[in-house]
Amino acid sequence: MTDYMVDLNALDKDDEVECPYCMKIVSFSYGASGKQSCQCGNCHRYVLIDYDKMKALRVRPRKKVS
Repeated sequence: MTDYMVDLNALDKDDEVECPYCMKIVSFSYGASGKQSCQCGNCHRYVLIDYDKMKALRVRPRKKVS
């Protein structure tokens, strides 16, 4: 099981991204680029993280299409 474990303390952290709703840290960047949507672990609202600008944006969650 430890073959798949990564020690995040051993990686160089670029920056932190704050949630635009609650201003708590929603993500850490370790050389990431592009965009990712995720849910804030604190306020549970969805945000779009732009790793190129190191900023989180408020979004409306995408609706599931069956």
